[in-house]
Amino acid sequence: MEFKIRSHITGAVLWSCDAATFYEAVEAAVKSGASLADANLAGADLECSYLQGAKLAGADLRLADLRGADLTGADLAGANIEDAFTCYAKGLPREYPNPLSKLLTRQGPITAYKVVTPDRRGIYFPCDIIYADGAEIRVEGANTDPLEDCGAGINAAIWGWCQRELSPDVVVPRGNEIIIQIEFMAEDIAAIPHESNGKFRLHRCKVVGEAKEEGRK
Repeated sequence: MEFKIRSHITGAVLWSCDAATFYEAVEAAVKSGASLADANLAGADLECSYLQGAKLAGADLRLADLRGADLTGADLAGANIEDAFTCYAKGLPREYPNPLSKLLTRQGPITAYKVVTPDRRGIYFPCDIIYADGAEIRVEGANTDPLEDCGAGINAAIWGWCQRELSPDVVVPRGNEIIIQIEFMAEDIAAIPHESNGKFRLHRCKVVGEAKEEGRK
């Protein structure tokens, strides 16, 4: 099937090729070194795509699925990635905030999740805290550097991250861990790593209870 990638400004064809999917057509364009400046990629499914060095200046990437995409060295100057799904993306330029940064301006209690051992201990440093139902947990000296992917603090995450962590496909198999639901306020956030894959750090949280599914304990 022939796919054409057009400019969202002029409508001109920037790249065309035969491919099984639009995803493969975009990867082929990038691999060939073709310029996709001002390309219309709004809403495109580019999950886990290889876009290293892509020429995407001015491209329309609104609502594009870029989860897990490798954007190392990509030129995104002037690109519109409003509401794009960029969690797990690698090489995202620092001027593009992680979507989780929206949590910093939320009002009221925020719900998140955490993977713990069967006896309710965290699996990341510090590991001596017991996350009992109703407990209010505070960690002193949480790492506040957003350029540090991992660090001290209460490591919380979105539901999908926790599910993947307990998946049988994880690199380090887990054993009988569970997911708990926690609540916190925006001011309790210590850091949202720039290249976060769904995990972030807190100074403080309150334990709601074991979560059987997203939003429910």
